[in-house]
Amino acid sequence: MPKGGGKMGKGKKGDFDGGLTCAHCKSKGDIGTMKRCSRCQAVFYCSAKCQTQHWKGGGHKAVCRALGTSTPTDTVTAESESATHHNPCPICLTARDDAGFNPGMCFSCGQTICSVCHKKGRELGQLYSCPTCRASLELDEEEEVRLLYKLLERPPSQRTLVAQHALSSRLFEGRGVRQDSKEAMRLLRLSAEAGDAMSQYDLGVMYGRVPQDHQLSAIWYQKAADQGNPNAVYGLGRMYMDGDGVPQDSAKAIRLFKLAVEQDGSEAANTLGTMYLVGNGVHQSITKARRWLQKATELGHIGAHINLGAIHMQGLDGRPPDASKAVTHFRVAAEGGISNAQFHLAVLLTAGDGVAHDGVEAEMWARRAAAQGHSGAHDFLNAR
Repeated sequence: MPKGGGKMGKGKKGDFDGGLTCAHCKSKGDIGTMKRCSRCQAVFYCSAKCQTQHWKGGGHKAVCRALGTSTPTDTVTAESESATHHNPCPICLTARDDAGFNPGMCFSCGQTICSVCHKKGRELGQLYSCPTCRASLELDEEEEVRLLYKLLERPPSQRTLVAQHALSSRLFEGRGVRQDSKEAMRLLRLSAEAGDAMSQYDLGVMYGRVPQDHQLSAIWYQKAADQGNPNAVYGLGRMYMDGDGVPQDSAKAIRLFKLAVEQDGSEAANTLGTMYLVGNGVHQSITKARRWLQKATELGHIGAHINLGAIHMQGLDGRPPDASKAVTHFRVAAEGGISNAQFHLAVLLTAGDGVAHDGVEAEMWARRAAAQGHSGAHDFLNAR
C-alpha cells in the first residue's frame, strides 16, 4: 500500500450489483466488495491493485492528502452541527433528528423530513417531491436501495450516515435487496461507531434480542441516550428497572423514564402510569397514575387509553365510576386494534350501564377481539 494512503479491507460478494463505482477502473460493486479509502473517505475501490494504481498515476495521492487533513468525524462536523443529528427539516426547520420521530428521507439527496411535516404533506397531497432537490419521493424499494448506494459514494457526512442506517434496515428486512443480516449488522455498527444516534439505538435493540448481550445493549443505549434519543433513554430505563446488563435500580429507571417523557416519549409516560397504577417499584398512587397515563395519551400512546378507561370504569381514583369516560378511552384503544379494549368496550355497550345500550356494536367489537384470540371475547360471544 502506498505510504500515506488509506488501507482497504477485503469484502465478500454482496447481493446488490452496481451500487458503487471503483474510482480507478469504473467497475461496479456493492458495499460488500467495494471498500472506501480510509484516509480521505471520498472514493471507493474494487481492489487493492486499483487503489495503488490510482494513488500512483491517477492523481489520487494529492487529492487524498488534501481531503485527509480532516478526520472523518471532522468532515461530518464541518457539514452539519453534529454527526449524530439529521439535517433540520426543510419545511418546519425543526431538528426532529432521533429515532423517536421516524423522519422521512429523500433517497436522492439524503435530506430528512420530520414525520410531522411528512404526514401532513401526504395528507394534503403536497409532498411527493423533495423540498430540497425536487427529486421524486415516490420510488419503489429497489430504486430506493440503488439511490442509497449512490449516497454512500459521497464523502462521509451526516447524510451518508443516514443513508448507511437506512440501507442496513433494508438489508435486515430484505426490502428492495436480498436479505443479509450479517452485512446489515456491519453497516449498522459502522454508523453507530461514527456517532449516529439512531444506529446506536438500533444496536441497543438488536443486542437485546439476537445475539443477546444485555451489557452491549446497555452500552449502545447509553451512547444514544447521551445524545438525547428518547427511545434510547426509555430503553436504558427499562434495563435499570429489570436489572438487565446493569445493576437493578428503580430510582434511576424512574429518572430516565421522566427524562424520556420530557423528550416526548409516550412509551415512558405509559410505563410510569402503569407503575403507579399497580405500585411496581413505586408507592401506588392512582392520582399520579392518571396524570402520567393522560400525558401518554396526549403524546399519542394508544395503549394508555386502556388503563385510563379502567380507572374511570372502576372508580379507582376515589371518584364515582364513569362509564361514559371509560367508553371514550376504550373506543380509542379499540379503534387502534387493541383486543382487550375491544372486549371491554363490548361488555360496557352490552350492559348499557351509564352508556347507551348497543348490542350490534358490542357484538362487532367482541368479534374483532375474538379474531385476535381474546379468550374473554370468545366466551362473551358463546354466551349470547
